Formats: sequence, structure tokens, C-alpha cells
Amino acid sequence: MANLITEKQHKSLRLEYQIRLSAMVLLIIALLGVIFLAYVIPYYISVKKNDLVVSEQFKSAINIENKENTNESATWVVTKTLDELKAVDLYGKNTLAPSVNLAKVISFKNANIKITRLNFGLIKAGQGQILVNGIAKNRDGLVTFVEDLKAKGGFVSVESPISDLAKDANITFTVNLKINL
Repeated sequence: MANLITEKQHKSLRLEYQIRLSAMVLLIIALLGVIFLAYVIPYYISVKKNDLVVSEQFKSAINIENKENTNESATWVVTKTLDELKAVDLYGKNTLAPSVNLAKVISFKNANIKITRLNFGLIKAGQGQILVNGIAKNRDGLVTFVEDLKAKGGFVSVESPISDLAKDANITFTVNLKINL
């Protein structure tokens, strides 16, 4: 079969073919990049938005805590931190974790009780204290809660100020529990 094109035209066609092939490959890569970005950018924006929300909540919590603790001295903060470090150190000594006792307190909560705060602290070596703050819908609910803690809780002592029983409804209460560690 005879050559229908010259050698020069053959080289020119080959070069043109390679340029078109390269352009198509670059176009396909660009399209894949655009598709990839279409999936990644919304996810990235939503993650950034969630990070901003979480950081704002964290800052808000710190601000609220700082407002509550404006009268605290540096000595008090250091002392409190040392107490918390001692509590953390207890976990390595095969003792009952305070979280077990906190869970026990929550399990005795009845429908009339709303626990707003649980605090754990060390009184002295081997003895801890849990402070339970909350709101009781009525006096009977509070009495039942305190009696259940005394009877079934296994705490060393359960103390509730008598002044908590002065109101009939919407009672803000504090219960002081002592535990052996």
C-alpha cells in the first residue's frame, strides 16, 4: 500500500495527536479535581463550622466558670488543683473510682429530683466527699431521695440541711455525702 502522506506530515500529525492527548489528560485531571473539591469543600466547611461552635461553647463555659470564681485567690486555685491531682492519683492505687459513687448517686434520683451539680473532693487521705446540688419538685421527692441514699447508698454519712425542707415545692437542695476510698 502506498504512503498517502509524507514523512513531514506524519510527524506533524503525530505531534498534533500527542498535544490533543495531553490536553485530554489534563482536562480529565481538572474535571476529577473539580469533582473532588465539590465533595471535600462542603465537608471542610461543616467541620470548620462545628469547630467554631465547639470553641465558642468552650469559651462560654470558661467565661461562666471565671465569673463564678472571680473572688478566688491564686492560693485557693492551687490548693483546689492539688486536691484534684490527689483524686486522680487515687485511680492508680486500686481503689474504688469516685465515678462509681457518682453513678450510684444518680441511680437513686427519682422523678421529682433534678441534679444540677455533682462535686467530688478529698477530705483527707482515704476519705472523699461528694456534694450533690439540685432542685426537687416537692418535699416528698427530696425526703425519698435522701432516705434512699442513707439506706441503700453505702455512704459513710449522708447529710442534708434541715433548711432544705422549709419549702413545699421547687426546693433547691444540697446533700453532702462522705465516702471511704
